Amino acid sequence: MRAFRDTITVLFLLIFSTASFAEGLNLRHLVGGVTRSLEIDGEYWYQSVGDRLFVLQKNTGKKVMEIQLASQRGAAICTDLIMHDGTLWALLKGEGVVELSISSTGMPTIVSKRTTSNLGIVPTQLAVISDWPIVFGEGGAVRLSDGRKIVTFDGTVTGVALSLDRGIVYAAERRMYDGGSNEFLGSATLLAELDQRANADLGTLVFTRDLGDRTEVGLMTAEGRDVDAFQGTITLNGGNASLNTHGSRVHVCTDFGVYILGVAPRELRLLKTIEVAGAKDVDVIGANYLAICGDQGREIYRISGDRGGEGNTHFRFVSASSLMSRGHADRLGIEIPTETGNMRYNYDNSIDLSMDVSILPDPNPTDMAVLGWSTSLDQVKGVMIVRDAIGAEVEGLGVENASTVVSISGNFWFGTENGIVVCGPDTSGTMAVLGSLSLAGPIVQLVPQLDGSAAFVSEAGFVGVVSPTYDVALEQ
Repeated sequence: MRAFRDTITVLFLLIFSTASFAEGLNLRHLVGGVTRSLEIDGEYWYQSVGDRLFVLQKNTGKKVMEIQLASQRGAAICTDLIMHDGTLWALLKGEGVVELSISSTGMPTIVSKRTTSNLGIVPTQLAVISDWPIVFGEGGAVRLSDGRKIVTFDGTVTGVALSLDRGIVYAAERRMYDGGSNEFLGSATLLAELDQRANADLGTLVFTRDLGDRTEVGLMTAEGRDVDAFQGTITLNGGNASLNTHGSRVHVCTDFGVYILGVAPRELRLLKTIEVAGAKDVDVIGANYLAICGDQGREIYRISGDRGGEGNTHFRFVSASSLMSRGHADRLGIEIPTETGNMRYNYDNSIDLSMDVSILPDPNPTDMAVLGWSTSLDQVKGVMIVRDAIGAEVEGLGVENASTVVSISGNFWFGTENGIVVCGPDTSGTMAVLGSLSLAGPIVQLVPQLDGSAAFVSEAGFVGVVSPTYDVALEQ
């Protein structure tokens, strides 16, 4: 069985490590990938890494397998995972939701992919309420088992739960509503249910309130009211919270760290604070061990001392890239500021996450001229406009959501919210779109290479090199 599993792993790596192609452009090299979510189930740890899913051994963190989740390499990042009844659901920002079946050996197989248009909402989070896996975000909430829309809202839903007294309740814009009547119930940002093992009254919910650089966590009755305004709530350092529950334990991640809270019928108690800057998700490996991921990467954490070693110990750490911004390029690579410090990308090679130097980002022009053509940002339309030699706008070539532009071999390369677009004269001399490639963005920097390709930096934590595959005669 192990030999068979290893063979399958090699096949997946061969399939998904090949270059990604789009119309006119080829993703020649890609590295990076943020770590945003994880799930522990059975003997395995399922970890999102950029656009991929890693299957790790739970106790050691050793990688067993990886699967490409996005439609093409680098096109999206996985921001959330949930496990329910032998099925793993993965949320791809900007693409939709991937359903994976978990075999008896713990290995996942992709079953289906549901796009944003299929779902009817722009998904931002996953959850399990009662016995339903759901997805929610801009436009409402959808039950994944049958595609039924269970919440409709003209805005972004940030939390959904099932109340014993009211049925579906949801949070949006820091306000909580009854899902049936849309009655305003109170203030909340995130919602989670406590199961029957919890030391609390049946139907008790947990909520958070986003206070900017702090997060309030509290208990709520089945009727949708705070259990106790004093003992039933607690305020934690850090924002950008995530929330999950395990029996009588509530785990909250903020950009300050991980908090373990204990639940009593009318009280929340802070049991443990784990300082992990940029923490995004946490799950339970065992009674004394946690798996944690975030901006820095992923790790195992030992809570108290045992035969394995001292308590309050971080180990098996694997670093990852975090959100990136525009950096400084030279002939060999790019020095890039990130959420967790500075890094260097060596073209077509690796990234060095241990840089400790200050970076002065390269300037980012908003207009450019080459060979009689020009492009500039139209402040009214909010798009990059291409003009001919006499200054007339080329119809149909407005590039939306462009964040950067460079000239390569007489063509304009635009970095956008969703990838790269190349515009240039075709064989007839007419300005046209020569190539495009979907990438998780926004693309904040493009660096021309001597062979006509371009290195790129994505805010989503990817860096790489893109080569043209359109007819080179167009560049003459």
